[in-house]
Order: sequence, then C-alpha cells, then structure tokens
Amino acid sequence: MSMKYMVEALNCKVGNPIRKLILLKLADNANDNGVCFPSYNNIAEMCEVSERSVISHIKALEKMGLITVKHRSDKVKGHTSNLYYLHFSKAHKVNKKAGENVAPPYENSSEASENDNSTLLNDLHHPYENDNSTLLNDLHPNQSIEPINEPVIEPTPISHERDGGDFATPRQRGTNPRAKGTNPRATGTNPRKINPDILAVFEYWQNRTHHSKAKLDPKRNKAIKNALTWGYSVGDLCQAVDGCVATPFNQGQNDRGQVYDSLQTILKDADQVDRFMRNAVSPPVAQNKQQSLEASNMAALQRYEAMKAEGRVWSA
Repeated sequence: MSMKYMVEALNCKVGNPIRKLILLKLADNANDNGVCFPSYNNIAEMCEVSERSVISHIKALEKMGLITVKHRSDKVKGHTSNLYYLHFSKAHKVNKKAGENVAPPYENSSEASENDNSTLLNDLHHPYENDNSTLLNDLHPNQSIEPINEPVIEPTPISHERDGGDFATPRQRGTNPRAKGTNPRATGTNPRKINPDILAVFEYWQNRTHHSKAKLDPKRNKAIKNALTWGYSVGDLCQAVDGCVATPFNQGQNDRGQVYDSLQTILKDADQVDRFMRNAVSPPVAQNKQQSLEASNMAALQRYEAMKAEGRVWSA
C-alpha cells in the first residue's frame, strides 16, 4: 500500500461515491510507483459491488485521466487481471460537464501537493490539536473547564438459577402470561366479557355438585351459552342441575361407579335438559344391579321391537 497514492485518491473528486471507493481500492493495492493489478472479482468483492459496476467505473476513471489500464493475456490461462497505472496529476482538469474541479488545482506544483499531504497526515494523527485552542478562545474569560463527575453504576450480577431470584424470568416464576390456564382471554374467564346468566348457572352448578375448584373454561361457557340459545331460562337450567343431582345413575350408582355430573353431560342437548328437569320433579328410584340389568334388557328389547316394526330388521 502506498500512503502517497491513498492521500491523493482522497483528494480527488470523481463525482460518484462508488467510483471513489474503487479508486481508493486501486490506490490501496498500488506500489510506490502507482502500479497495481487487482482482478475485477477482487475489486467487486472488497467494494461490495457487481463486476459490471466495477468495469463501468474503471472506464470512467480512465476517461478522467486518473488511471491507465493495460490489458494483459496469458498464453495458458488466456485473459488475466489488468495492470493499472495511477497518475493523479492528470486529474487536475476542469470537468466541463459538472462545472467543477475534479481535484485540487495544483497540477504542476509538487511543493503544494507535499504541503497539503503533510497537513492531511497531521490532521489524521492529531485531529483535535487546533480545535482545542479554538474552543478555549470561544469560552468566556470567567469560565473554566472542569471535569464532570458522573455517578458510576455498578452492574448487578444476574442470577442464573432456575428457581427464582429478582432476575428470574416469568416462566421461571411460574407466571408466564402465555402459560396454559393463566391468560384470561385464552380461558374465556375475562370478567368484562362473561354473560351474567352464564355465570349464574355456572355458580349454581358449582355449589350443587360440590365442584368448588372448577373453572369456567371455554367448553363449559359454550355449553351454558348453547342451552340459553335453545330457549331455556336460567331457572330451567338450574332445575336441570338439580335433576342430575337427584339421578342415582349420574351420582355413581352404576356398573362403573362413575359420577356423571358435568355441565357438558347435563346440557348435552334439549332432550337431556328435559330429562333432568323431570328428574328434579320426580326423582328416579335407585335400583340394584339385578334391577338395572333387567331394565337395560327391557330397554334393548323395546328398541329391537321398534326397529322390527319399522322394517329395519331382517329375519334369516
């Protein structure tokens, strides 16, 4: 790299920032005689432009007289990288199209160029040497420059423990707002959007079935909402809940010993709601296993006879 050509390249005005960058790249590769031979690909990669753009700007630099391009070829490889000769003294001509100097107008003055280069190098190494004196002269005579002592804030160590601390994440504290069951909108329990009729039915069912820890999730909310849209009142649905509580089968007196008292079971459809409302008025009598079996067989026989009468059963 030649510092002389780098400084001269900085002083040149070429009218385009990419063209200036390519010129600086050539100056960076040049030796003390101003000769370099980087390939189009190397220039394009270092300047982050396309090879087509590199070729175009090199032709423009050649027309401006800043460089001379010598094309080379190899008998084995064919075309190889060009030779570039940098001669910035030819650049101090007036650009007739732009109406401004391409470079500082001291073409034949080597002394001026050397002085300018030394000034530029001095500014690069001591950028604030002259500015400080100017700043001091601009201050009021009674003013003084005093250092500003700002408080030092010591960094607080971050705890990497999983189970808490002041810097534990919401997920580590178990309060992640996206966790299942903690987002009011996700669970459908936002108090601002709950229908008071739905809430009344849910709380009545909660008390009668002793499900004190049950939550009004979207499924239960939808079951009550659907039953209300069928035309049932809040009192009717509460009566259906009473009928489920009064039904021995749903309270665990069945062959599985399982309790079936969920809101989805009580409010499954209109027939189910009507049946539980009747059970609330006339509760069914609990049956033993033998009676339950006989009643089940009788019901199956009645269904068979009904299907046979409708012609849906074929005899062999």
